[in-house]
Amino acid sequence: AFLEGGKLGTYLYHQDLPGRYGEIVPAGNFRFETNRYYSISLYVHLNNPPEVANGRVELFVDGTKVVSRGNVRFRAADGKTTLIKNLLFNTFHGGDTVDYAPRNSDGTFSQECAFFDNIAVYPYLKTVPTG
Repeated sequence: AFLEGGKLGTYLYHQDLPGRYGEIVPAGNFRFETNRYYSISLYVHLNNPPEVANGRVELFVDGTKVVSRGNVRFRAADGKTTLIKNLLFNTFHGGDTVDYAPRNSDGTFSQECAFFDNIAVYPYLKTVPTG
């Protein structure tokens, strides 16, 4: 999740959500700087067996872990249909009203731009790729 003021976090949907929408896990004090490229890696480990909350998400920026969220129950049943088969990658400012639209410090709407390159998906690895 790209958060206000250049902050970063993960946005998770899982079996034990505290509310209706996904759960944001912020990346501590990390903030993006403008006009700079970053290497971002996301590691997802499904819970196994399905009834146990032992799933994990880790987010790395330039090889440094900025989010670690364990004890996650992503799935509640076992089988091929509960394994990760697809990747959906998107960015948005969230919400369903203009209140969530990006704005300048004077309150006018701003235009935001981000470039994404070299997106890759790796199968199960014993170590998390960095860089």
